[in-house]
Amino acid sequence: MNGTRWYASPLFGTAGVIAGLALIAIPLRHLTAARPVELVVRPETQEKQGKTPAVLRLKLLDPVSRLRIETVDGDAILESAAMPAGESEHDVQLPLHGGMADLRVSLAAGDAETAVFLTLMPDGHQDRTLYLTGSGTLEETLHYEWNSH
Repeated sequence: MNGTRWYASPLFGTAGVIAGLALIAIPLRHLTAARPVELVVRPETQEKQGKTPAVLRLKLLDPVSRLRIETVDGDAILESAAMPAGESEHDVQLPLHGGMADLRVSLAAGDAETAVFLTLMPDGHQDRTLYLTGSGTLEETLHYEWNSH
């Protein structure tokens, strides 16, 4: 073998590949053989506030000029001025007491008959959909209930 062409030999190429694999084997060992990190979810904030994070999906068949959703205690969950027809999702904090939640819905719709669908998706529970229909100013209390298993 020529002294100036030693880097072109198959033996040198194989040694270079093995050296490269050896260098990345050390970090790969830490990724593949390390013990998994256990994540502990602590519901401390949920216990302190007594509220569960949830997603509220609101579906309006017609536009409304005013919308307010609140708990029976009077705490506002969602308050909005004019909203167009369609579907929207909102992150809310929902007070669940014994797997139940009561929400007061008040809205000002047009003179034509319309419907509003409210779907609640609290963390750890199935989604529930309730609706109200009517025209003009609508005010109703919706009762949501989840089975606790």
